[in-house]
Amino acid sequence: MSLYVCVNRAQVATHDAPGASVHKRSLLEMENLQRQEARYVKDLTDRIDLEVNSQQALRKHVSNAGRMVAQQQQRFRDWNQTWAARAEAAQQFRYHQAQQRYERCASQCELKDRQLNDYNRWRQTHLVDASKTELMRRSELKNGLVKDSNDIVAKYQNKAFATTR
Repeated sequence: MSLYVCVNRAQVATHDAPGASVHKRSLLEMENLQRQEARYVKDLTDRIDLEVNSQQALRKHVSNAGRMVAQQQQRFRDWNQTWAARAEAAQQFRYHQAQQRYERCASQCELKDRQLNDYNRWRQTHLVDASKTELMRRSELKNGLVKDSNDIVAKYQNKAFATTR
């Protein structure tokens, strides 16, 4: 045995009994074991806390992502509805303009028809009917003159032949 071991044995022997020294060592090991267990428990609880925090963050992320997708879909839906409303309003406006154009055209057509009818009536009364009446009057005068002339010639002929008989 070495001198160091002897001295240590002697010191332990003077101070503590061999059972006390085992007891003291057991207490030290228990303290170490308690520290290690506390470290182990703290490490596991920290890991569990990290897992809980990570799951909460993941749930929050998924929830936010779902909300963002819903907002984006709503934005697109609103945009589509706005676009459809604008397109429908434009269609109504074009229809209204076409209706006004048709009414304007119809009123212009009615005006032109009225003007044409007025012109045709004027033409009929002033050019056609007036000419016809004048021609009829002239032919009556002519027929009257021809009849008078024929009557005069017939009277003269009758008179001339009557004197010769």
